[in-house]
Amino acid sequence: MLSLQADRPNVDHAHADDRLAVIDVGSNSMRCVVYEKLTRSPVALFNEKVLPSLGKTVERTGKLNPEGVVLALDNLVRFRRLLEGMQVRRIDVLATAAVRDAADGADFVAEITRRTGFHVDVLSGEEEARLAALGVLSGAPNAEGLAGDLGGGSLELVLLEKGEIGAQVTTPLGPLRLLEATDGKPGPAAKLIDQHLSRLDWLSRGKGRSYYPVGGAWRALAKMHMEQVNHPLHIIHQYSVDGAAMAEFAGMVARTSRGNL
Repeated sequence: MLSLQADRPNVDHAHADDRLAVIDVGSNSMRCVVYEKLTRSPVALFNEKVLPSLGKTVERTGKLNPEGVVLALDNLVRFRRLLEGMQVRRIDVLATAAVRDAADGADFVAEITRRTGFHVDVLSGEEEARLAALGVLSGAPNAEGLAGDLGGGSLELVLLEKGEIGAQVTTPLGPLRLLEATDGKPGPAAKLIDQHLSRLDWLSRGKGRSYYPVGGAWRALAKMHMEQVNHPLHIIHQYSVDGAAMAEFAGMVARTSRGNL
């Protein structure tokens, strides 16, 4: 009898020394991903996300969300144990907008290290923008236009010109920050967004060119659009939509009740 099995990642402990993990401590979500080894197209052996919403209170109080801090620390300890069990040798822990902007961000990082032994790299806004752009270029090497990395606490915008990184900026326009700053009211939120974007004299160089969105909010919007148009292939990477059509769809989403969504 012939048995056929689907290909699976090789998780033999003999190759455990090649494994590496990335933990992204974001303003809304926190994700741990383990890769089989460092390659051009790495295979993920483990991928888990939790939602501590660390940046939920930063705009109002200047400090991290206390409940989120507890949830994040508990899960980081758990991640440490999982990575030990998987014999991961290299672990990169990165923190972004909420941790770098919060008054108690340094204390939070110190507590992470005390509980887990992790060294945490708190990315500057410029470095976060650069890494987002490199992520886009890894999938679209000749990208031209504008990359936009939307996280819970910030929006990074990067000009891409023939596969090269150009002007870049980080702004406090993540959804969590906007909700806190405007009480969730669309009018004030749009005004605040316009104020930040109007200061970028180089932004017009992206007009009429492709926009490369990065981040969970954009992925959620893409998934909804796929459902709306009955797109046959539910793969978000390289999903392309006409700009005017997506603007119209986003407006419809904004006007739709949560129940209908």
